[in-house]
Amino acid sequence: MKNLIIIFVSFFALQGAFAETAPTAPARDLKAIMKDMGPKFKVLGPQIVDPRKNPESAKLIQELGVLARESLTVRPPKIATLPAAEQRASELRYLRMILELNLQTVDAEEALAANNQAAAIEAVKQMGNLRGEGHDEFRE
Repeated sequence: MKNLIIIFVSFFALQGAFAETAPTAPARDLKAIMKDMGPKFKVLGPQIVDPRKNPESAKLIQELGVLARESLTVRPPKIATLPAAEQRASELRYLRMILELNLQTVDAEEALAANNQAAAIEAVKQMGNLRGEGHDEFRE
């Protein structure tokens, strides 16, 4: 239920995120944000299975969540290369993917706080899957 509320609020807050008007320039581009995510994923993947490293894993997950939220402010440049009729649908797929990544960071952190290693591992796995899908569709 909590996840649905987060999605609902985020969706309506972001509906105008890619409006037709000129967007304000983000502080960083998407490539820089994703570059910051890479090393965190590389450390988190192997370490999430070790309950002794849960505090470090939780910190990495929090940092990934911050970066994922920052990426909501950026329009992937690849979208501009699509035909105009396809751009909005692509933007919406991107927003959904990033929102889902944010939800997975919440799920992973909650699982670690509850000492539910299996759920944390699954959430991190889903985060990695979303990362791969996002790269496949939106990386230049």
